[in-house]
Amino acid sequence: MRIPDISAYPSHSPGSGVAGDMSAGEMRALFLDALQKPAFAPAIIELDRARVLSKFIPAIEDMRECRQNRYHHKPVLAHTIEAIENLDELLANPEQVSERYADAVREALSKDVCGVESSVVLRLAVLFHDIGKPAARKVHDSGRVTFYRHDDIGAHLGSGFVSRIPELAPAADAVFSLIKNHLLLGFIARDETASPKSLTRFILKLGDLTPHEVILSIADRRAARGPLVDAENVERHFAAAEAVLDLYFNPPDPPRPPLLTGDDVMRIARIPKGPEVGRMLGELAKARDEGIIESKADAEKWLAEYLERRR
Repeated sequence: MRIPDISAYPSHSPGSGVAGDMSAGEMRALFLDALQKPAFAPAIIELDRARVLSKFIPAIEDMRECRQNRYHHKPVLAHTIEAIENLDELLANPEQVSERYADAVREALSKDVCGVESSVVLRLAVLFHDIGKPAARKVHDSGRVTFYRHDDIGAHLGSGFVSRIPELAPAADAVFSLIKNHLLLGFIARDETASPKSLTRFILKLGDLTPHEVILSIADRRAARGPLVDAENVERHFAAAEAVLDLYFNPPDPPRPPLLTGDDVMRIARIPKGPEVGRMLGELAKARDEGIIESKADAEKWLAEYLERRR
């Protein structure tokens, strides 16, 4: 695939656009080449300066002047480019994602996602993570600006674009998931201490994309520095990111199946279904944890003796 040289176009100069002189195939080649560069941000800035980016992806233009709320300090497109700059830094230095899990993050990123490089999938997800904001933007009577459902809108727009490029299409579902869930870590961070349930739910939603989503979220968080963002909020966000990675890379052992079921207890104790069954199962679990019983036969014998002692 031949990569066009933007500087070869006579109309190319700072602030001018050459996209009108390019074919769709040439713009596609430039975009795919940008995704493979060592750093994505300079390549995207160059494509935007030449107006190739918004010609190739028209929804980008709507992001340019889309003003945000007081959690942000830049319009949507400028915020996105800053987030891409942050992503470049994080991909080059996984220690900035997590000092403890830098090697594990690096290994996770070394694996392709549906045949597409992880770095490319992340670049696509960050580029499109806020593409739904112009359509979702609402100014309330109080002057407050909101972007409800921009994650959902953006997921459909971004993955829809990716699905139309054959080289990227296999990763469309992954891009959809990353954009759809890019706010989730921020919601978890609202609590002073992330609950195990919320961390588990995050990992169940993202699966193998968990490290990727954490990286996207950190890149996004660093690019939002409006007056309503305080240091405590940022620290909680990074703490939640570390907690997710900790659980993802160190999953707890799955619970052991009980030696006896509730039906077994009812049969042996000759009692009906009720709270007493649960209490006996709890006593059995305690005896197992203490190493008193190890097998079903042990459990049946222990329960018979337990019942005898209670008579």
